[in-house]
Amino acid sequence: MSQLKDYAGSRLGVFISGTEKQRHAGFIFDDESGVEVLHLAWHFMLKRGTPEEYIAHPHMGPFAAYLCEDYLDSQVDEILSFLDTIWVRNRNVIPYGISSDGIESFFEMDGSVANLGEGAGLTCASFLMSVFFKLGHKILDPENWQHRDTDPEWHDWVLSNLEQHPALQPQGAAHVAAQRQYVGKAFRFRPEEVVGCAAVFEDEPASFEVAVAIGESVVQDMRQKGVLRNCCVA
Repeated sequence: MSQLKDYAGSRLGVFISGTEKQRHAGFIFDDESGVEVLHLAWHFMLKRGTPEEYIAHPHMGPFAAYLCEDYLDSQVDEILSFLDTIWVRNRNVIPYGISSDGIESFFEMDGSVANLGEGAGLTCASFLMSVFFKLGHKILDPENWQHRDTDPEWHDWVLSNLEQHPALQPQGAAHVAAQRQYVGKAFRFRPEEVVGCAAVFEDEPASFEVAVAIGESVVQDMRQKGVLRNCCVA
């Protein structure tokens, strides 16, 4: 795998912001109308805007961004087109969820959300994975993933926040209840690991061990850049 390279206005990259405790990730790209970011901010909240708007948001703030370098121009074209389609179709319909099942098939090729059943959803990190995976870029190996001791606590924290979210009403209780089965069982793909793997991907998916090491490099780079601070759920 290649090394992390800072994004500097190229066509496709990934970004990450957050705190020592919690990070948030998304896409950054130049679609010829200027550099923009696209990210799943929270439940039913797909967001697109300029980096300046993101940084100015009280729950977002400064970020580190990395170039997705080893993709062919035709592959970048396909990714950017798919992101545009997802944005047009799904601004307020992508649910937030902790399940690690069905990430590769979350979207149909027309950009619509597949019918994956009650409780299905994505995190900011698995949103990135869902796009890359759907288009044939297996940036990491989910079959090789491992559970970590802190995963159940994070699952509970997410679901507790979802229960309090007004956009979930009146279906909120059912959405959260359907996800309770995943607490301690779903794999957690951390934003820094997904961002790092997407940025350095060449042709082979990263193993769990490699992804964790890349993720640690991303967090260290964020510290050095001075961009770790408060951010929304990831």
